[in-house]
Amino acid sequence: MMLPLRIDFVERRATSPAGWMLLLAGVVAALVFAASYREIDGRIAAREAVLLDIERTLPRAGVRSSDAQEGRTQQASLAAARRIEDRLNLPWSALFGTLESLANEEVALLSLVPDPRRQQLRLSAEARTLDAMLAFHRRLEGSAELADVALVSHEIIENAPGRPVRFDLIARWSVDRAHP
Repeated sequence: MMLPLRIDFVERRATSPAGWMLLLAGVVAALVFAASYREIDGRIAAREAVLLDIERTLPRAGVRSSDAQEGRTQQASLAAARRIEDRLNLPWSALFGTLESLANEEVALLSLVPDPRRQQLRLSAEARTLDAMLAFHRRLEGSAELADVALVSHEIIENAPGRPVRFDLIARWSVDRAHP
């Protein structure tokens, strides 16, 4: 008779004491980590409760902060409106009247850039001749609205017919705020 054949591909070893110690160390470490996790989780919950209390008091402070921000925005808007009003109330008609009265066929105004804050006026013009430019400069100096007229730059345009003179002047614009 034949005995049953037993094939064992995995060799079973007896558990060593070192294996049991390693398992025990792993279990102890897991318990320590679990305890640490619970402690940290408790601290987080306590800090979240404090944060929630702070957030409950902030909406009132936030309203005050937004009111202050709104006040600053309104002040800035009001200042901008005042600057625009100041520019609109300047004596534009007197300035334009002076410039029109000084105009002639010899000089053409190209641009006019007023700076009311500095009370300055920058004129760009083109004259047929250098003498016409100098005569225009003298007439501007003699006007009641402009003072301290200074020639900033000039250029003779060589390639244009008649060789006109392009020039820039700066003048102090006498602004009487009492009578716009």
